[in-house]
Amino acid sequence: MSDLAGSLDRALSTTADVIDAIEPERWHDTSLCEQWSVRELVEHLVGGCVLTGQVLQGEDAHGRPTYEGTSDHELAVQFRQAGQAVLLVIEEPGALERTVRVGLGPVPGSVAAQLCLVETIVHGWDIAYSTGQDVAFDDAAVTEALEFSRAMMSQIPAERSPFKPSFPVAEDAPPLARLVGLLGRAPQGS
Repeated sequence: MSDLAGSLDRALSTTADVIDAIEPERWHDTSLCEQWSVRELVEHLVGGCVLTGQVLQGEDAHGRPTYEGTSDHELAVQFRQAGQAVLLVIEEPGALERTVRVGLGPVPGSVAAQLCLVETIVHGWDIAYSTGQDVAFDDAAVTEALEFSRAMMSQIPAERSPFKPSFPVAEDAPPLARLVGLLGRAPQGS
């Protein structure tokens, strides 16, 4: 398993555990991503994994899947399945080297996989925080996501950024606090 696949595997597993632990009454709470409920944020993560798998296989992504009529439990299972599918695709020869099209435009497959890593960690943290859970992601995976995010944020004009302004965090703070702060979240509880 490549380093990137290993980092993504650990992040997917941690986020899947967070999703599995959501109390039934919390699925419709507002998440830290204020435009989405906790359930909608999980749907976003499942769809992101599905689309990442598609583009890494050389397919065109045709919008996010919808999950209307899917139970909360089924959605949690689908997250695990979509995550495993992405991991299988990442290990295919050439998947990380081929040019794929994502929201940023054409990029190497490794960038699409890194975006999936960042989304998995940050939205996993969002879900945990929104539902009152503690979460501890693997520091090596978080550090990889942090380094990638710093590089990407420097290339995105502020007016095109999908994130709130960065939240100030001490440079000696844990990697997860620095990552969520960079992407506009107050890192309490990280």
